[in-house]
Amino acid sequence: VAACRERNPGVRVAAGAAEALPFGDGEFDLVAAQLVLHFVSDPARVAAEMRRVGRPGARVAAAVWDFGHGMQMLRAFWDAAVSLDPAAPDELRAMRFGREGEIAQWLTDAGLEAVTETTLEVSTPYVDFEELWNGFLAGVGPAGSYCVWLPPAHQERLRRALFERLGEPSGPFELSAVARAGRGTST
Repeated sequence: VAACRERNPGVRVAAGAAEALPFGDGEFDLVAAQLVLHFVSDPARVAAEMRRVGRPGARVAAAVWDFGHGMQMLRAFWDAAVSLDPAAPDELRAMRFGREGEIAQWLTDAGLEAVTETTLEVSTPYVDFEELWNGFLAGVGPAGSYCVWLPPAHQERLRRALFERLGEPSGPFELSAVARAGRGTST
């Protein structure tokens, strides 16, 4: 929170849970949950909180990665992990909202109007495979947590399996990703 405040002078930054947003009723014209719905404990409560802090007519929006079809980096990682350990916690099996229609249904169930859903496409360039692999070794997200939890010998097997799945890149390469995004209007 402190680092975010420092990088964004003039922006009000507050720590809080998505299920209990630390803002008053009707404060915002736009309320967004970007890449967090996978990790909330009570999605219906999050939607209610997003509606609460939005003014009437506010846009409420959310986006999550599409693990099954559009997140090359994580799909390759989990395919490699599952090839070595069928019990690996593949995010495709564990995460909600990454499939077509799920975010739109969540927004509709929250009582929002004019709900739409779309996909957003991005790509990420990597200097080399080591840049990608070091991201997993940083322990960020479920894939990173799983990676650093492995004993070193298993980490190396996973590293090799992922390298092979990505075609053994010898220099710069790019991976694409698709996010599922939805929005609706509060009443």
